[in-house]
Amino acid sequence: MPANDTPAGTTVPRSAGAPVTNAATAWPAGLGELLLAATGAGRTAAILLPDTTSDALARVRGAALTLTGPLGDVGQATVSGTEKADDPECIEWPSARIERDSSSAPWTMAVSRGAARGVPFTPFDALGAADSAALLVELRRLASALPGDTNATFRGLPISVRDAARARLTDSVTMIVAEVSRRVGQEAQPLEERVAFIAERLGTDPVWRLRWHQRVDGLEETIEATHLVGVVAMTDGQHVLVLQRESARGLRFELFVRQPDGRWDRRWTGPWSGC
Repeated sequence: MPANDTPAGTTVPRSAGAPVTNAATAWPAGLGELLLAATGAGRTAAILLPDTTSDALARVRGAALTLTGPLGDVGQATVSGTEKADDPECIEWPSARIERDSSSAPWTMAVSRGAARGVPFTPFDALGAADSAALLVELRRLASALPGDTNATFRGLPISVRDAARARLTDSVTMIVAEVSRRVGQEAQPLEERVAFIAERLGTDPVWRLRWHQRVDGLEETIEATHLVGVVAMTDGQHVLVLQRESARGLRFELFVRQPDGRWDRRWTGPWSGC
C-alpha cells in the first residue's frame, strides 16, 4: 500500500539496497559535517548535513570547500553565509552563499576541503556518437534484465534513456548511473515507469553488473526523476555518490557509499523539500 506521503497514482519505490536511515551515524565520517549541492548557477548551494540544528548551520559559515563537477575537482571556495528557510508552511533546504576562487568551471557538489576529491564523470549527452550508441545498447540491455518487473502494464514497451553518466572510479572499476523509462501514452492520465540504477564494469570485462536499482511508476506528472549530482573519493578510499530526486512532492537528496564487494548502499536520505 502506498505511504501516506505518496501522491495519488504513484507507487511506493521498489528498490534494491540497504535500508535507508536519516540517523547521523549513517553519514560517512570521512566526509566531515558538510556537503553542498549546487543551485542558482553555482552561486548558492543546498546544504546537506547529518545535523541541521542552528549550531550546525553556524559551523558551516566560513567553511573551506573543494568544488567538484563533471571535470572532477574544479576549484576552491568559502561559505560566506548561510540561510535557513523560515516559512512554517514549507520544508526547504538551508542554503549557503559561495565565494569562489578564480576558477569558473561548472560545479555540482562541494565537500569540506581535504575530505575528498571529485571523481570526473561524463554525462550521456557529452559522449561521442559511437560511444553513446554503444552505451545506449548496454543501458537498454541492463534495464530489460532488472528484477522486480511486476507491473504488466509496461512489459514489452520501448525503453528510453532519460539520464545517464559514466565515471571511472579506479583503474579497474568503471561505473554507470542511469535512469530509464517506459511510458503508456494514454491521453487522459499518461503513465510512466522509471528505473534508476547503478552498474559497474571491472577491468577489461565487457559485462556491466548491476549494483543497485530502484523502480517507480505512476502518473507522468507526479513521478520521481533521478539525476546524478556528483561522485567523490574520500581520503580513506571509499566512494560516495549523491543523487537528486525531483517530483511533485519537491526535491530531496540521497547519499550512497560503495562497499568493498561493489554494492552501493543508500546510507542517508533527506526530506522532501517544497510546499
